[in-house]
Amino acid sequence: MRLGAANASLKNNNDVRFTGDSDFAIGFGTKTTFFEKDKLKLGGLFQASWASSDAEKFVNYTPYSVNHMWSDEVHIDITEIQIALGPCYQLLEGISLYGGPFFHIVDGRVDGKWHSLATGAFVGDESYDIDGTGRFGGYVGTQVDFAENILFSIEYQHTAAADALGMGLIWRF
Repeated sequence: MRLGAANASLKNNNDVRFTGDSDFAIGFGTKTTFFEKDKLKLGGLFQASWASSDAEKFVNYTPYSVNHMWSDEVHIDITEIQIALGPCYQLLEGISLYGGPFFHIVDGRVDGKWHSLATGAFVGDESYDIDGTGRFGGYVGTQVDFAENILFSIEYQHTAAADALGMGLIWRF
């Protein structure tokens, strides 16, 4: 079981910006070890997460003209599924380094309403699906054991379409 917070932010080439808040996220996952020798383990994982974020959306199609600026609140729902394989190497007692390739599916929905910043007038609604590209990527991370059943991890993930940095406090029971 995974519980935590998530937020969303982006800027694209059309000068569209989202700046999200931190909102509740939930998920589950499992991992297994296929091979183990000395300080090296090889294994895999499957995990799924669901998160949402309320974001301020700002668009400026013409940077020098206030008449072309819109803003409003946007709600984003995201589902992620990851399948990964890779090694984990114990550098020191209680400190491990891991990484490898992964398959990543992102799906979701964005819903929002637009208003002109210049006039305050309602401009329109929008809703569209999020369908992630760049499904294959790589990851690298480290895990530190704080106590017998408490771990801290930090991980970087990269695909052709996105980068992610995640941190977590893990309690094993």
